[in-house]
Amino acid sequence: MKKISVVILLIVILTIGATFGASKFQNENYTIESFDDISLSKDEFSSKLPNDGGYIKYDMYSTELDNVLIRFFTKSSYDIDIFKSSLPGADFVNHGEIDYSRVNNSDGTLNYYQCTFEKYGTYMVEIKDQNSKLVEKFPIFIGGFGKALEADRNNRDILKVGENEYIDSFITSNYSGHKASITSDERYIYIDGAYSVDNQKYMLYDIKKEGSKSSKIKDVEKINSKGIFDMKIRNNLSDGDYIIGLYTSDKRNSTFHSFIYNVKVKVEDDLLYFEKSPVLDHNKRLFDEIGMKKDPQQYLVSAGMLTMDSPELIELADKITKNKETDYEKILAIHDWVAENIYYDFDSYYGGTYPSGKAIDVLNSKKSVCEGYANLTASLARLSGIPCRKVSGYALGISSQGKWTDENINNDTNHAWNEAYVDGKWIILDTTWSSRNKFQKGKFDKKEQNRQYFDSTMEFFSLSHRIEGY
Repeated sequence: MKKISVVILLIVILTIGATFGASKFQNENYTIESFDDISLSKDEFSSKLPNDGGYIKYDMYSTELDNVLIRFFTKSSYDIDIFKSSLPGADFVNHGEIDYSRVNNSDGTLNYYQCTFEKYGTYMVEIKDQNSKLVEKFPIFIGGFGKALEADRNNRDILKVGENEYIDSFITSNYSGHKASITSDERYIYIDGAYSVDNQKYMLYDIKKEGSKSSKIKDVEKINSKGIFDMKIRNNLSDGDYIIGLYTSDKRNSTFHSFIYNVKVKVEDDLLYFEKSPVLDHNKRLFDEIGMKKDPQQYLVSAGMLTMDSPELIELADKITKNKETDYEKILAIHDWVAENIYYDFDSYYGGTYPSGKAIDVLNSKKSVCEGYANLTASLARLSGIPCRKVSGYALGISSQGKWTDENINNDTNHAWNEAYVDGKWIILDTTWSSRNKFQKGKFDKKEQNRQYFDSTMEFFSLSHRIEGY
């Protein structure tokens, strides 16, 4: 299986001189022609590829047909490769070369390449010179950018091994400012993303054989001044099961703190496959069939232990969201404030006598368990005009050792978190798990917060959370 990973960190709109027609695009290296009544939009984007030091173009086509025929006219000495591509978040992952044909002139010289593309999908085209050196690469979106993106996200490769299922890429969050993405091909493992809190400057990656204490691959890379990390690691792993961990620190030779840990992968034929959570399908079904169908407006009013008439909460919500222009920025600010300023009450947790979870009581005491975190988060969001609901479920906490088992996969509810409605969609946030603050033995112990559980992907969230009810 041939797979090439391309990581796209920035997308900026550029105006580039090019020839547009109803079904034609042309530049110095190639000409593209479509023959099934599809058109090239006038939108063209360009983005830096950090691993290749080159640029790519987004050429966006639209069609209502089941498939389309496209021809590529290149310089006579050039060759092409075409891959079916998937898109976890904003990152391209080429995960399979597809069939295409070479059409020659009567004298045997190259006339053009042609390929039939399926409706709704993303494809990566690579142009190489006579020495097999990459000249240019670019994606083609069939069915339009949005439709292709949605289709690729919903049709990622699944590998079934025994009773376990694996997916072909791993991404923790939809929030570009704080996430990790891991992909691979036969030669390299690509780990990239952003770490936007704590002023961390170094990232340690650690890959161990499952059950082993010694690392197969381990090193430290620098996080740049903008919080971005981008690692290209030689893939020399033999087939088997592995555990990946990412850890951060403000110094190269210091204690590293966990960013992502216990990510289970299977290596087969030199490619990494990431363990699919046994509760992922369950979570997606409840989210789609129940959560998505609820009217967001019903989550703007006072309810239960959510305090909407408190002057202190009203003032705090205004203060937190001041100068924030979008709802997404506002809910991120609310998430950060709650995670940074509320302490998990371990004394109550271990004592079995939980404190009040009412939002105003949590604000006044500065401590609570998950119920209080979720109620305070929802109250502040609603006071800021953002629909926000509390979700109940089961989380792999202290007692579970972080693993789904036959015993705990159907356990009763033990946790609460939130979903907020911004930019026309529901996003997941768990301020309890993003907060590291502790109230223990009568003392407040402040820790540095994380954004690991803000706008989480369902794949990542389902590694540790099972949705039970809305």
